[in-house]
Amino acid sequence: MGNKKKAFLRWSFAALLLAGMEAGASNTIQIEIDTSALGISGQNWDLAFDLIDSNPQPNSASISGLTITGGALTATPTFWGNSGNVTGDLSIPPGIVTLDDSVPGASFFNEYGHNANIGSLITFVLEITGNKDDGFDPDTFSFFFLNPADGLPLATTDPNPGANALFVYSIGLDGQPVSFCPPDAPCVRATPVVAAAPEPGALALAIAGLLALGIGRNFRKSPA
Repeated sequence: MGNKKKAFLRWSFAALLLAGMEAGASNTIQIEIDTSALGISGQNWDLAFDLIDSNPQPNSASISGLTITGGALTATPTFWGNSGNVTGDLSIPPGIVTLDDSVPGASFFNEYGHNANIGSLITFVLEITGNKDDGFDPDTFSFFFLNPADGLPLATTDPNPGANALFVYSIGLDGQPVSFCPPDAPCVRATPVVAAAPEPGALALAIAGLLALGIGRNFRKSPA
């Protein structure tokens, strides 16, 4: 095999590897919260989505496709409001909210809140990156129900004193998320979302384009 063909194959493999790395950079899961098991159906609570920056690596979490069976989001202001680096609104199309901890000094604590009338089931899609430096605590994504009257969380079995998260996703660790439902009342189900094979990223496409251009020129220059 000629040197040019060998180089072409090596760069093609690199392009495919880059595409695969980009495709695997985040995890997407569907979260289902059985609110009937929590005894809060028919009540109004603030939904709180938190991203805490504890690791040098940047991470982001996007929430989309939120539905409330037997309930709805409301326009009532939340007790705490939003904090940190937050974009989007679940009640305004396309209904996507992103929390991002990549802004130094401005995004340690990132929280999006939205008041809702609680029905029997809350469902949403969580897309979260997976970056983590070893030797440091992981970044964490957490979900809470907060009382709109005083901002206090609904009591859960969270072992972190006073936290009362309903579930926590520790980024970069196995077996996530971890839920803290009441004893004998499973209330959180996480299901991986299997997406169609993604298209290569911009860098991989650029490499592929240059390769195609180069091989085409080589073919034109080669004798018949």
